[in-house]
Amino acid sequence: MRSPRSVPVLTAIWWALLPGPGFATATDDPCLAFKWDLSRERALFAAPARAPVDGNASPPATIKVETAVDLELRPQGSVTFLAPPSKPMLADGAWAGRASFQVASPGIYRIALDAPFWIDVLAGIEPLTSVDFGGPGSQCPAPTKVVTYDLPAGKPLTLQLSGATERQVRVTITRVP
Repeated sequence: MRSPRSVPVLTAIWWALLPGPGFATATDDPCLAFKWDLSRERALFAAPARAPVDGNASPPATIKVETAVDLELRPQGSVTFLAPPSKPMLADGAWAGRASFQVASPGIYRIALDAPFWIDVLAGIEPLTSVDFGGPGSQCPAPTKVVTYDLPAGKPLTLQLSGATERQVRVTITRVP
């Protein structure tokens, strides 16, 4: 049996272990419940928007790693893909686009989007296989879709987006720590 004095001590310990006002929990912030720490991507998505770049320019617009870029897309039927999208595309009304990028070091990188697009990454005209994918869900403001790839360094790569209902997408490419 506990002594009457142990109850206040146990209560004090219990209260000390609870998160304080400066701590967010998964119930406070649904983005924290996701399987990866997306704090870098979220910070990039939260940056002020810049003027959108043409996601169907020729040559393709360039995306820099560790930045957020807004791509203005075109009707999917008017986009010239280097290789067919690896998923059957939505019918009429879908939007698509592409951009180029390079990474300085080989490794695992995340491509994050603020809308549910289909993502393909190509080395030349060959599609690369994704390592993993997911999304923190619609309760998380951004990103909503994340796909990881094992990318080679110093090679021109193409990001192809297809099958979406949004005309513009914010994109980040970040190296996985």
